[in-house]
Amino acid sequence: MSALEQYWSGVLQRLRAEVDVFAQLVRHMGERGRSNELALARLLEGFVPERVGVGSGVLIDSTDQQSQQTDVVLFDQGNQPAVMAQTTQILFPIEVVLACVEVKTSLGSDAVQDCLEKAGSLKELKPVAEFPGIPPFAVLAYNAGLSPEGFVGSFGRDPENRPDLLCVLETGLIAGAPGVLSDDQDEWQAGLCLAQVEQEDGSWGLLAGDSGEQRVEHEGHLVTVVDHGGESYAADPGRALLLFAEALARLVARRSDTSLPAISHYLSEKTRSLVWISES
Repeated sequence: MSALEQYWSGVLQRLRAEVDVFAQLVRHMGERGRSNELALARLLEGFVPERVGVGSGVLIDSTDQQSQQTDVVLFDQGNQPAVMAQTTQILFPIEVVLACVEVKTSLGSDAVQDCLEKAGSLKELKPVAEFPGIPPFAVLAYNAGLSPEGFVGSFGRDPENRPDLLCVLETGLIAGAPGVLSDDQDEWQAGLCLAQVEQEDGSWGLLAGDSGEQRVEHEGHLVTVVDHGGESYAADPGRALLLFAEALARLVARRSDTSLPAISHYLSEKTRSLVWISES
């Protein structure tokens, strides 16, 4: 495991620890969900350039249409009018928004439908002509309420509103629109980040799991066992979080017409390796 992957594995453990502690202390699901949103927002603040602000609120356009509440908004701080931020509920002109992120504690069928509806409401907004179109929409979930294949099928029921980027940490699932996960990707595609182990000959393989177990130890941490293709493997949520954050940073750079984030040059082919999930 590279130094970068080890670092992000530690980041994930701190993120999960914060979520788990808050879940034990607070029974109100709304407050628990907001804590999870804030935890991710703090992580992203340390990842994106300083010119990119991280907030929460509602997107609006010049025709007086507005989106649903957006958990995490990445926006161009230099262009965000201060008059729009006079309360804790911030209004974001769509023209200054670089990306939107929906955060789910657990992503099941109802939550998938909610994500599709929020993506649809976002696409109803109309940026003024001289600005780029609708900002990318990403979804990050801590826990899985469906199997990996279940996610692919559920989002596939409404292809027009599938998120540009999706990550489910528990199972190591990551998905994206064309060109988001790799330059040669020509369709919305989903894959699994599975735990990698070095072989005696120096090559690497996947860490097998027992289908009768829910978790297995990997690199000193307990990770979820995922069934795929009739076999069981250990998920690698730390690498999934790394790939999600890097892909989101690239989407932000693309929309703001700036250079690729430096971290993109540090990810090896092995780090980017996914086990792809078929839609059929």
